Amino acid sequence: MKTANKILLDSLYKACTGLFSEHHEFYDEVTLMVAPTELKILCLKLRDSVDLAFEQLIDVTVVDYLHYGKTEWQTEAASSQGFDRGVSSIDEISHYSPRFSVVYHLLSLKKISGYG
Repeated sequence: MKTANKILLDSLYKACTGLFSEHHEFYDEVTLMVAPTELKILCLKLRDSVDLAFEQLIDVTVVDYLHYGKTEWQTEAASSQGFDRGVSSIDEISHYSPRFSVVYHLLSLKKISGYG
């Protein structure tokens, strides 16, 4: 039996072939990597496809990777342990590219209980 994410990915690849470069699954969510030039077309397909029906934008977040993997998080009270602290070694990651990412969280009210 296919999981909800597998059914969703099948529908995404069927409706949106060539509009995203890769996908990731984490915490029962699917993330698509999309070039800025393809974003509007992809969002319209996500909204208009009967199999997808992502009609609600929940959140938009910008991520700045300037110090990603280079420094510990700025804090006054937290210990240096736990939550993976963001880095293993200061020299481990030289530079993350692109510097900024935009994260769009979309919701399909019609498919909220799972795909299928």
